[in-house]
Amino acid sequence: MINFIRGTLISIEDDLIVVENNGIGYEIFLSTKDIEKILDKINSEILVYTYFIHKEDNMALFGFLNKETKKFFKELLKVDGIGPKLATKILGSATPEEISKYIEEENIDMLKRIPGIGQKMVGKRWSKVKDLELEEEKNKHRCNNFKGMGRNEGNMK
Repeated sequence: MINFIRGTLISIEDDLIVVENNGIGYEIFLSTKDIEKILDKINSEILVYTYFIHKEDNMALFGFLNKETKKFFKELLKVDGIGPKLATKILGSATPEEISKYIEEENIDMLKRIPGIGQKMVGKRWSKVKDLELEEEKNKHRCNNFKGMGRNEGNMK
């Protein structure tokens, strides 16, 4: 809905910033890592990529200094038990690259060190990752079976 906001950084609080654009001050929740990067930008123009959350009792903008972090945030929201506040907290503790590496290497100890991530959450994430890997393997197998019948992968998608 709101892809990004370009405006003047007016203030920084614990977990949010206020960006003024055309006389409107937008409250945008940011990870602590992103807030640290803009501490010296008060009264300067900044660009913040945003993700809008609308719930029955709340509306909020979550912000990111780059598109890749926004994309990773959206992936985190797909995991059961991870909402926007926890996803922001996770991104404040480790970069998307670090988190991906921990998952890829099955480094459970490092994942559990991230605030809000415990054994139960790690288990949920592993089962989701493993389910995706199994589904991918099944699709490859189906494609290989059909190749012998004169069909190609493009027809299978």
